Amino acid sequence: LAALPEEARPDYDRRLADLILTLKPDWILLAGFMRILSAEFVAQFTGKMINIHPSLLPSFPGLHTHRRALESKSLRHGATVHFVIPELDAGPVIAQAQLDVLPEDTEESLAARVLKLEHQLYPEAMRQVLARHVRFTP
Repeated sequence: LAALPEEARPDYDRRLADLILTLKPDWILLAGFMRILSAEFVAQFTGKMINIHPSLLPSFPGLHTHRRALESKSLRHGATVHFVIPELDAGPVIAQAQLDVLPEDTEESLAARVLKLEHQLYPEAMRQVLARHVRFTP
């Protein structure tokens, strides 16, 4: 659902929530969504909304995770699947995958390697959720 030009965030969140409620999904899976959802929106779907983030949370929430990992000289980097709560990238962790940061890594090469991890991690994390091996606990 694309935001309309000049649409205020609460209006967009309301339209998106209305659409989701109409569809009655069991789960809301975010990937590359790149939009911060309001606390009011998130509260409507507590325990049903899952996101994947390209860092080993709680390290590097938000944007530019690969650059920040390199700048901090991290030895390990990766991806995290987590439940969405109102606080940005702070929900309970479902699963993580990690890799070594290589001396020759650039932001682009690290991003590409982490993306491969994400493509393996997200389906596996969802299998765990659907099998009820993982549950939301606030």
